[in-house]
Formats: sequence, C-alpha cells, structure tokens
Amino acid sequence: MRARFIAVVVVLGFSAGACASATTGSAGQPSASPSPTSTSSTSSTPSTSPHSTTPAPAPAPTVTQTVQVPVVVPTPTAQDPAAVVSAFYAAINAQDYATAWKLGGDNLGFTYSDFAAGFAGTAHDTLTITGEQGNTVDIHLAALQDDGSTKVYDGYYVVGNGQVVEGRLTQTGTISPISP
Repeated sequence: MRARFIAVVVVLGFSAGACASATTGSAGQPSASPSPTSTSSTSSTPSTSPHSTTPAPAPAPTVTQTVQVPVVVPTPTAQDPAAVVSAFYAAINAQDYATAWKLGGDNLGFTYSDFAAGFAGTAHDTLTITGEQGNTVDIHLAALQDDGSTKVYDGYYVVGNGQVVEGRLTQTGTISPISP
C-alpha cells in the first residue's frame, strides 16, 4: 500500500512540475508550445534555487519479502554412525564417562561403575575407523596405558538412534613401552 501511495505522489509531483514550467499566453492560459527562451543545463552541480522546476528524484520503493525456511533439527536417528563412535571415544578420552554412558555405554552389558572402572589405567585411546557399512562401524583401537604400553584392539560397533547399541572388541596385541 505504501508503494502505491509513493507512486501517486510522484505522478502528482510530475504533473505539478509540468504545470509550473508551462508558459502562459496573453489570456493567462497555458500555451501549447514550449517557451523558446527555455534552456537546459547539463551542470553536475545540483540547483540550490528554492523555485527549481526540476522535480527531485523519487526514492526507490522498498520491497520487503518474508521467506519462511524450515528448520531441520537432526534427530539422533539421523546421526552418522562413525560420528557417534568417535564422540563415544572422545568422551572416554575426556574421562567424561557419563556422556560415554549416554552415547551407548549402557548398552554394552556393564553397570555404570564397571564401565567407568574399565578405563582405569588407560591414558588415551586412539581410534581408527577402518570401515563403515550401514550402521556398523569397524574400528582399530590403540589404548595407551599409564605404564607406557599400548593395548591393541579390533572390533566393531553397531549404532542405532544416535547410540552405540552393540559392540565387540578383541584384544589383538600389546606393545611394550619403548625403553630410553
């Protein structure tokens, strides 16, 4: 509605300007022909005369468009299985066993206290994802122990609804610490 009002004002402004610049004949009526004495100016300096007959340029109408964008919030079922397993081990490395428990530690057949105690003596776990097929994530794990040795595991985790729902790791070796 505002844009229409501006357009009407602009049209009326041009009409009023045209009437003001027309010359008048002897009877005070507007003449049909332009005045031969009128001149045009190509100066780039704007006129400062208060009686200028050049109408000011009309401001461009403002157009506002409202767009509704749907917000997609990822659900736990839409999470990448490899990302869930990585987050699980990131929580373990941070010794945030409560988060690891929520990410599926509670589905691995341990009580919470046994789950958390199972990482005693582990300084850091290095996770390598060796494959992913559907919801199954194959891993290789190097668990650096507090004594400097490394326990090596291979196995897999199955992820569902944003949690580890099943897992199996088998220790495949132990690497002794390097002596100085």
